[in-house]
Amino acid sequence: MRRGRMALGVLSVLGACLVLTGCSDDGSWDTPRTPTISLTVAGGCPPSVRTARDVANVDQGGRLLPEGTTPDAGLVCAYSGSLNPSSDHLAMTLNSGQARRVAVALSHVSLKQPTGSVSCPADSGAFAVLVFSYPHHPDVSLWWNTTGCQSIDNGRIGASQIGSASFSAFQDTFDRATGLPQGPLPAQTR
Repeated sequence: MRRGRMALGVLSVLGACLVLTGCSDDGSWDTPRTPTISLTVAGGCPPSVRTARDVANVDQGGRLLPEGTTPDAGLVCAYSGSLNPSSDHLAMTLNSGQARRVAVALSHVSLKQPTGSVSCPADSGAFAVLVFSYPHHPDVSLWWNTTGCQSIDNGRIGASQIGSASFSAFQDTFDRATGLPQGPLPAQTR
């Protein structure tokens, strides 16, 4: 079901983006929010991220995840938003195959800055933190705004769902790899 909703939204937003002003190819458009949190796969998902609004990581260069290495495990921590508050959260460990599939899909997500006017679907404020562990690199956390006009960032570089078929492909890969057909939503909102 996500693909159909996404396709219509992506096509209309992509058309608006191309007609209005064009899309930038600058990957440094994300504005980090504070306070931040850093999670590790070994540490698991906390019941709450308290006041955190973004993640902090060791510098990865110009991509969402470090290049030249593949994760050996992953973690999905999903939380409800301010418009649908819940103390319930989703905590899911990813094995090496799942983590690698999701990481590969993320490596193909466009980092183009969204531009132009758009109309976003309802935004409850729900979000997920994706965490990847690596054999010879510190764990990397990504903040994924999972409702409204979705975005994902590593605290320094971000990607937007707006006008991005590659973001939709990442979502589809995530859904298949994790078996979560509606994406990372806390159990109460499923």
